[in-house]
Amino acid sequence: MLWSSRRRLDPARHRFLGFPEDAYVDAMRDLRLHVGVGAPEFAVHRNVRYLPPRRADPDPWATGGLISSSGDLIPLVRDWSEAGQDLLGLRKPEASGPGERIEGDVLYLGWLFEMFGHILIESLARIWALDFVPATTNVLFHYWPGVEPPQVAFDILALFGIDRDRIIIPQGPATFSSLLIPDPMFLITSVVHERAAAPFRAVADRITGEAPLSDQPIYLSRSNLSSGKRAIAGEAAFEALLRDNGFLIVHPETMSIAEQIRIVASHRTIALCKGGAAELLLFAHPGARVHYFTARPMLEDNVLISETTGVHATYHYALRMRVSPFAAVRLDLDAAIAGLVEDGLLPNLSRVPFLPSDRDLDAEFDELWLYSLLTGLIPMDDAALSAAEPLLDTIRATAWPVFAALAARMPADRLSDAQADTMMTLFTNALLEEPDAGKRYRYAAQVRALAETALRRCTPATQAIARAAIEARLPMSV
Repeated sequence: MLWSSRRRLDPARHRFLGFPEDAYVDAMRDLRLHVGVGAPEFAVHRNVRYLPPRRADPDPWATGGLISSSGDLIPLVRDWSEAGQDLLGLRKPEASGPGERIEGDVLYLGWLFEMFGHILIESLARIWALDFVPATTNVLFHYWPGVEPPQVAFDILALFGIDRDRIIIPQGPATFSSLLIPDPMFLITSVVHERAAAPFRAVADRITGEAPLSDQPIYLSRSNLSSGKRAIAGEAAFEALLRDNGFLIVHPETMSIAEQIRIVASHRTIALCKGGAAELLLFAHPGARVHYFTARPMLEDNVLISETTGVHATYHYALRMRVSPFAAVRLDLDAAIAGLVEDGLLPNLSRVPFLPSDRDLDAEFDELWLYSLLTGLIPMDDAALSAAEPLLDTIRATAWPVFAALAARMPADRLSDAQADTMMTLFTNALLEEPDAGKRYRYAAQVRALAETALRRCTPATQAIARAAIEARLPMSV
């Protein structure tokens, strides 16, 4: 069985650099994470009642599930292991009518997630089973009734041979005469099957064809993502250094899914920061070398992906964060550079003396973190606001997105209307002098909305000047 037959990670393919606590790494590598080696199986259930999830529920992720003909909850992992109990879905049976009846064999594939990474490692965790059912077999996903899934989900599923017309997403309770439930090959943060990447490898081989592997290293960048995504202080400077050393800087969000897979699958060396489309590495070529720049605690799923794909991974403790992993992080350039130099990937270090100083990086990090707080990536409670106030003195005159966020979101007892007016004057002056078109592009949509809120607190003169600057300097199409 998948969950009773396991092995530990292969230590020869995982290298950890700079982590301050060896015990943490040892526990993750040798005790917490495991690799399934048993043969995956199907469970066949007759007359299964499906209950859709409810977004309005206080805990929506604990809604939606499968009920047997005897009224018992059907576990989504056969041995109902500790990891299996953490899977999304019903925690106990619920009464409901049978609803629509669907005849014939249907393959259950779990939840259809909306986020790119979760689609790959969770919605496709059972994708191996497609090879063992007829190509016409329909598949069942949990999803919110009355809501159309994102197009990216359908684009990804199509690459694995699942067209939209094969996908069943019930809009209410339904009864399935024959539901095939395959073992998942990936349970996040805990277990991966040693053959979990095989379906991804098949897709990658089909897309890349006979093209040879490239020796040019690539870096999967986050630097052009919208301002609503986690920013990395120091990434722009790091990318300039990588370009000097022959790296191709890749912005996955600008590519189709097939193009993303092609570029990851066809290069021998891949570098990326935490969150940089790391799940794309499921398509990486076995034997590729991967450099993750990560934080403490790091994301264990990256280790599981490396294990099942057969890449050789180095995890650099090179990101620093405060409070929330979803807020801005700071890249430790010295730590990031050291590991790449050791592997011979940075032969040209002439730019190093001109990289930002620690003081400059800290100032950039303070601004990005404060912006994250003010725009909702961190809960803006009293503790967070108190932690933010000392940073106000470190904000540079060029931080126009932060000025807009401060004036829009800081409560009146911490920032008066007169101070908000001053902030928006600073915002206008900085925006008019901003030379970086890429930065203006990334922040345009969010800052436009913030500024409109902030300007309600300002004098008519400040409003007129600020709105003119916004129209002149912030593009509409983002």
